[in-house]
Amino acid sequence: MKRTLIVVLVGALLITAALAAAQQGRAPAVAESPGSAAGVPVQTVLVTAITAGTGGPIRTMGTLRAQKEVNLAFPVSGVVEAVIADEGDAVAAGDVLARLDPVPYRSAVIEAEARITYLQSRLSRAERLFNENLVSEEHLEQVTSELRVTEARLELARWNLDRTELRAPFDGRVLRRTVERGQVVSGEVAVYELLAVDELEVTVGVAAKDLPRVLAASEIRVRLTDRPEVEVMGWIDHIPVSSDPASGTVPVVVRVSNPDGALLPGLLVECEFAALIGAGTELALARPGIPVSTLRMTSFGPGVFLVEGDIVRSVPVTVEQIRGETVIVRDGVSPGDLLVDEPPDRLRDGDRVLTASAG
Repeated sequence: MKRTLIVVLVGALLITAALAAAQQGRAPAVAESPGSAAGVPVQTVLVTAITAGTGGPIRTMGTLRAQKEVNLAFPVSGVVEAVIADEGDAVAAGDVLARLDPVPYRSAVIEAEARITYLQSRLSRAERLFNENLVSEEHLEQVTSELRVTEARLELARWNLDRTELRAPFDGRVLRRTVERGQVVSGEVAVYELLAVDELEVTVGVAAKDLPRVLAASEIRVRLTDRPEVEVMGWIDHIPVSSDPASGTVPVVVRVSNPDGALLPGLLVECEFAALIGAGTELALARPGIPVSTLRMTSFGPGVFLVEGDIVRSVPVTVEQIRGETVIVRDGVSPGDLLVDEPPDRLRDGDRVLTASAG
């Protein structure tokens, strides 16, 4: 019954603050007053550390995969003149993996360039004759149009010539090569498979009830199931946005750094969320715990008076959980901070206080 009354009280305070903020049209700071010269007598309490999670670390398994994986193909057709990168090779972004015979494409560029030179001469002559009323405007427009079309053809020919070299779009390793020197390849047929392995990721399923603990985990250990001594630290790639109705779990993407290549895509790994407290089995998800009697309502929502020397400062807090007469907060204060217990109504931000510990 006492817990229910506390929850109702906190909820009522939140609603009151929201209505006050809406009427004022803004969220003003708590009014400051200098307080009395001697100070306002107050009782104080310390913020404690509360373990927000229970039970041991959450462990779940998944398969490593490359962060980026792409099939590469020549955009143009031709005969393979050179194969430079082989399977397993490490390549950097921009490296040439293979090259087609460029002769047909280089010839198209040379032909278009020569045609443009000729048409530019014709256009110059046509403009001179047009100014002398010796040729029609239609003739001038015809030569101009032909020049523009040929310039477009030159741009395409240069683009095709540049695409006779297949380059790596990012740093990675060659997983597969399906092309040989002298082979005729058609455009858009994949000839290389490239992986980015400097960072890997794994998707693991987490029960919905465990998701808050997972997201708050202080660390994530990722280790190979068949070689537990190989362990790296991971981090959550992004906040989950959906769940799997078939399994009843939430997919969480964990990313791991792999600069030395010790991990490989396709390996089974175990992810362990959160560190342990000493040699115990509780999660290190410590949160500040404050008595409900220290809470007060401001235009910003729940808040407390933080004691700094002989001055108090109004600090907003985010209520995360209520346990009896103790409120677990997410931010605003830290374990060891000194708060005003049952703050007097006349107490304001910046007031001088005379402190005494609450019994």
